[in-house]
Amino acid sequence: MQTATLNRRVRHVAKKTVVVALAVGIGVASVLATGCGSSSSAKAKKTYTIGFSDSYIGNSWRKTMVSAWEDVAAQAQRQGMISGYTVDVSAENTAASQIADLDSLILKHVNAIDIDAADPSALNPTIQKACAAGITVVVFDSLASAPCEYNLEDSFTAWGNYEADGVLSAINDTGNVIIVQGVVGSEPNDIDMSVWKADVAKYPNVNIVATVVGEQDATTAQQAIEAVLPSLPSVQGVIIGEGSSGVVAAFQAQKRTVPVVDFDTTGTTLALWESLGGASYATSGSLTDPGQSSAAFWETLALLNGTKVDGKAIPKMLTFPLVIITDATFQAWYSVTPVTATAAWLWTQAETMAGIAANLNGQTAAAPPVPTSAI
Repeated sequence: MQTATLNRRVRHVAKKTVVVALAVGIGVASVLATGCGSSSSAKAKKTYTIGFSDSYIGNSWRKTMVSAWEDVAAQAQRQGMISGYTVDVSAENTAASQIADLDSLILKHVNAIDIDAADPSALNPTIQKACAAGITVVVFDSLASAPCEYNLEDSFTAWGNYEADGVLSAINDTGNVIIVQGVVGSEPNDIDMSVWKADVAKYPNVNIVATVVGEQDATTAQQAIEAVLPSLPSVQGVIIGEGSSGVVAAFQAQKRTVPVVDFDTTGTTLALWESLGGASYATSGSLTDPGQSSAAFWETLALLNGTKVDGKAIPKMLTFPLVIITDATFQAWYSVTPVTATAAWLWTQAETMAGIAANLNGQTAAAPPVPTSAI
């Protein structure tokens, strides 16, 4: 995809669905008050316009994430829940570019903005300006830290531990490892790096022999690994968030023994997993859920409507689950995730409200079900 197509503006357009998983029989609830203990709900206003701002679209996770948000926004528009939506997507991955996009959305007088932030603090003044203008702001995935924003996050700490512990356990807590960090400067990457290094530090017989930048992209990760491999000793493990297939390709290209690599859940990696034996190949995959953007949309609509859950206001911080694929669930996820996408769950309105209710009650939101069909 050319850069020119990445910097795009979409207004009041019902986009066609791009690949996300959906369980058979689960539809989108049309009324927030039905289920999850909702005690009150204002009728949706057709005058709502919701904006969306993404700072980076250089990997399949981000592309799937944007598509999931557009899918539910278009659906909500068709059902008369909103009058329109505006999408600002940048290929630059800079705070300055995203601030310009946010300023544009503020000038358009949107009612709310959903944001995947380029930086945990640089956007704060602009977010505060949006809030002061009466705009509801929900930040998800890569969070900012403005006091007025609502946040929906994955458990990045749990994900980081899952990734690192899987590799370290497989190499019996002994050997050389490479760390491949993701989108530098983003909150998820900062958390991952902190967790990974802390986990490795627990084992004196594990050495980090290289740290490279993969940008959560297989091609970038492959190039980064290939650049350092000639100078490295034998490598027993690679800890990475996304781009696992590129790591495997790098070792194969240089005819080096492929080490233990924690797999992500991109379609490319799932295809690699299948070529290695599928469910019979002993590994697992984990990644934050790009479908969380759809949950962020439904949360935003609930906030605009003044919806309460179990008589309580929606909290400023929500945590939603990861997508974790095991040998037992591999075939189901593989069958609905093309190589151009990342395994994702398209959250319905009812499922999102159930997840919010779980958070309010101090419980863990239910993990995405194993999909049985794709849309």
